[in-house]
Amino acid sequence: AHGTREHHQTERWRDRLLSEQANTALTELIAAFPGADSQHIRQLQRNALKEAKESKPPKSSRLLYQYLKQLISGDSE
Repeated sequence: AHGTREHHQTERWRDRLLSEQANTALTELIAAFPGADSQHIRQLQRNALKEAKESKPPKSSRLLYQYLKQLISGDSE
């Protein structure tokens, strides 16, 4: 149950970071997880949005998910 909840939380963060309210979502994410690397997240955001726009495989979206999963589970080090 814990793993499923973590998975859904990670997906919600990723979806918010790739939505129109990306800046607000990033600010909230940094507040919730002070150890988050905002520059890395911004880079993954930009790349994921560009890939989606160009109909390319969602490599950066997956990388963003993996980073967020580590962050949420506390395995960021």
